[in-house]
Amino acid sequence: MPAVVLTGVSRGLGRAVATHFARVGATVCGCARSSDDVNSLQAELGTGHFVSCVDVSSDGAVAEWAKEFRRFVGATLRLKNSRCLSGVLGS
Repeated sequence: MPAVVLTGVSRGLGRAVATHFARVGATVCGCARSSDDVNSLQAELGTGHFVSCVDVSSDGAVAEWAKEFRRFVGATLRLKNSRCLSGVLGS
């Protein structure tokens, strides 16, 4: 199963979606603003997933997160329901 990219993964629906995808074998790559909740989710998901504390309202923070994400998964993904900038993830 491919990797999935999610924003707002630390609580509520975002966390439920992240844990579901991890449970069915996807690599979860996600971000949220709450560092405590992000750390809790990373511990719950375990190794093999990339979850970071990122403020998606900051273009620079999203660009830096995208670079780290690409190093982690080594692939380009299709994004849905995520805020991204044209050219941030490249082709």
